[in-house]
Amino acid sequence: MAGLSVPISVSGQARKGPDGQGLRETKEDKMSNVITQAALQGRTLTQLQSLYQAMQQELARSEYGSQERREALASLELLSLAIAQRRIAGPGF
Repeated sequence: MAGLSVPISVSGQARKGPDGQGLRETKEDKMSNVITQAALQGRTLTQLQSLYQAMQQELARSEYGSQERREALASLELLSLAIAQRRIAGPGF
């Protein structure tokens, strides 16, 4: 998603810029920004909730029917499932 500052890539590994921060991708250099199940493994409930909020903002900024909107919706679905799994598993997960 253009402007998403959360450093997550499709492969699950964060891409870093020269300053050590997550790269911002342009439409020309991105392939897909759907968050994968593998990228969510090991994240805390708080981190998942933060990603969910960031993705909701991306959804709100996207144009109806756009690829960015479809990717945001797919990512939100995966995040919702991951959050529910963490809540069901309890604090020891």
